[in-house]
Amino acid sequence: MGLEKIFYAKKIMGPAMMLLIVASALSVFVVHPVTGESTTKAITYVTHGTIRINNNTDFSNMASAEGWPGAGTADNPYVISNYDINANGLGDGIFIGNTTVYFIIENCYIHGAQYNGYYYDGSGIELYNVQNGIIENNILTNNGNGITLNGEYLADSESNEIINNTCTANTVGMWLPGSENNYIEGNIISNNSEDGMELYSNGDQIINNVISYNGRSGIFFGGTSKNNVLNNNTVSHNVGYGIDVYETTGNTISNNTVTYNTKMGIYLESSNNNSIENNTCHNNNYGIYLNLSDNNSIYYNSAYNNSQGGTYIGFSSNNTLAWNNNSKNGQYGVFLNHSSENTLTNNKGINWYEIYLEYSNRNLIENNYLERNWSGVVLIHSNNNTVSKNNYTYMAEAVVIGYSENNTILDNNLSNSLLGLYIFYSSFTRVYNNTMSLAGISINGDLSTYSTQLIATNNTVNGKPVYYYKNEDMNNTTVPGGAGEVIMGNISHAIIKDENVSYSSFGIVMGFSSNITVLNNSAEDMYAGIYTYYSSHIAITDNNVSHSSYYGVYLKNSDNISVANNTCYGALDGIKLENSIYNTLTNNTLMNNSAVGIYIYENSNYNLVENEILGYNNEGIALSESSNNMIVQNLIYYSTSYGLDIEWNSNGNRIYNNSFYYNDGSGDHYSSAHIQAYASSGNNYWNSSTGYGNYWYAWAINNSTNDQNHDGIVDWPYQIDGGTGAVDYYPLKNATYPMPALAPTAPRNLNVTVGADFVNLTWSAPLGNGSSEITEYKIYRNGTLIATVPATQLYYNDTNVSGGRSYSYYVVAHNSVGNSAKSNIVEVTTPQPVPEISEYGIILIALLLIGLVRRRVKL
Repeated sequence: MGLEKIFYAKKIMGPAMMLLIVASALSVFVVHPVTGESTTKAITYVTHGTIRINNNTDFSNMASAEGWPGAGTADNPYVISNYDINANGLGDGIFIGNTTVYFIIENCYIHGAQYNGYYYDGSGIELYNVQNGIIENNILTNNGNGITLNGEYLADSESNEIINNTCTANTVGMWLPGSENNYIEGNIISNNSEDGMELYSNGDQIINNVISYNGRSGIFFGGTSKNNVLNNNTVSHNVGYGIDVYETTGNTISNNTVTYNTKMGIYLESSNNNSIENNTCHNNNYGIYLNLSDNNSIYYNSAYNNSQGGTYIGFSSNNTLAWNNNSKNGQYGVFLNHSSENTLTNNKGINWYEIYLEYSNRNLIENNYLERNWSGVVLIHSNNNTVSKNNYTYMAEAVVIGYSENNTILDNNLSNSLLGLYIFYSSFTRVYNNTMSLAGISINGDLSTYSTQLIATNNTVNGKPVYYYKNEDMNNTTVPGGAGEVIMGNISHAIIKDENVSYSSFGIVMGFSSNITVLNNSAEDMYAGIYTYYSSHIAITDNNVSHSSYYGVYLKNSDNISVANNTCYGALDGIKLENSIYNTLTNNTLMNNSAVGIYIYENSNYNLVENEILGYNNEGIALSESSNNMIVQNLIYYSTSYGLDIEWNSNGNRIYNNSFYYNDGSGDHYSSAHIQAYASSGNNYWNSSTGYGNYWYAWAINNSTNDQNHDGIVDWPYQIDGGTGAVDYYPLKNATYPMPALAPTAPRNLNVTVGADFVNLTWSAPLGNGSSEITEYKIYRNGTLIATVPATQLYYNDTNVSGGRSYSYYVVAHNSVGNSAKSNIVEVTTPQPVPEISEYGIILIALLLIGLVRRRVKL
């Protein structure tokens, strides 16, 4: 029935219904019996018993007996309205079965229905094999007994309209089994103990309903349902799924808002050829979830803030996901699991993993925009996929290929990505014509990973070609100049020199390779500058590696590598060895690395570390689970923590002729609180076999008489931190390497006293003067130099301040080398000044006081 017929039916029934209301002496004005809120117009309910109609004749007879208006035609339907029906457990409130007449049930309050026989299924209103009914503006509550008890129930019924009803606190809000072409709009369905709506029907239109706080799913489609339309519904806070579609086909789910459901927002199980479009799904477990469902279209949806992910496709094929926005979900934007031959195009989102495939093959991932994810596209145990024409920017890993084969990475744009294209334990990846900026190609894994890829030189890093070599003896051929990145897998006898491979992921990578010379290259701002893996007999010499996110030079599972005369600046670890033996590290300069200058890690044994310059690192040299190394003739200074840290299970290492200055906060005077080395493993040698230890600056200059026999050895052993009893028994009186040109250590204990128009600063002198005497202190306010005072002055009064303002201060010490690090920073807010009173103000106050006194005298 169209809306124009509904309007006409209301119009013709008005006078008769008014007569009925006036004639009823027992009528009572009520507010909404469920919410307690008054409605826009007063409804007077008439108490009535249950209604049973089983065919057209029954309807005609009862309408005549009850005085219901209407004739049962499209232009003049029967009208049942304004009844308060308490079914008292005796089946349905209203049962209408086997009719084709036109009728309206409206403005009724029906409650207390329970199962009572086959035809009376315990529903507030039950239509059984009915056409042409309209159910409108009714309140149906507290109906139901067991599984089959429902608020409204249409069985084998079609072409009915259910509009603007409230179904609350029933077992199921609405249940439509075996029904077709019904129109359901504007209903409020909430707080039912099971599903809000449960449908096994075809061709229904479900529009603009509010379905919330139900005990299972908001809307459930099951069985052989097909060709239904769900549009503009709000489905929220249901204990199960928002919209649950099971074993159905051809449904359209569009423009719905599906939020805060305990499980999935929109869930399809064994359902094919459905359209899911323009829905908003947030704060569910997954926004959209398909399992064992094929040939579905998922377009223009927004899925965000879901606890697991935006969209999940499991054991499904030939689905198309396009123009969706999946953002800020717990882990995944889109997750494909055991799914093949799906198409993902023109999607975008910001998640931990934006597009993640596991055990999924032959999918197309194309033209997606991926920004600020940890990983853009991830393929794990997934083969023969094509990843093309996507844009990736600002992420840790743009594309990840793991344990996979025969994937194609084509025509993508990757920028500002730490690892760029990351291939691990994968083979035969076809990598063509990708444009990488501040990103590159990263490889890690077995021999097959390094030696079977198909990486063309039309891939570029910062406009320069990627050179990938595999499975050959290059006979000392030099890699062409102008490389953006150099990768070698199973290569021997090659030369890499004079390249600038900066702003990539890995600048130079050598896996399962040998007899390679890496000479005079530059690598800046990347994950790792130079990386060897299961490689040997490589000379890494005179390279400059700076500002790597992790490692300057990284040797993993490699042996007989020479690392000499390189500069590694501003990395996490300047040089790292992992499971690497018999390597030599000589004459390298390692500065300003945030973790360790040289990190010898995990079974890296029998290495020689000699004549290093290690300054301004967090730790100079650290050993962990590594033994029998030689740490000899290194200059180590200004480490924030220890100059040398020997961690657990590291034994048999020999440490001697090293010079330590100002590590771990030590200064010009020895303090047991600032020991320059640490050992949690005690079975190491802190001296040479001939009895020479190390030079510990503050200990050596502690006094002029600590080497009374003038043998060059301080007469007292130097205790090492760590509680293992480690001792340098032969500390050197004179340095192997004299102190380099060093600025002072930082001033200490900056404090302030604050007034409305001054800030008075005091501080303590640095623990160390550096290589020359301190000449002055510089005072900074809000990052700007405001004053310089002589070295003898440890205070400053700043009077150029105003009351009620915030300021920050720090102090640096200065010697002939330069400025120290900053002191502690102190932030202050000056108090508001007390307002001054002018002479006119004083006169005015005096006059007011005199007036007050005179008034009191008169009183």
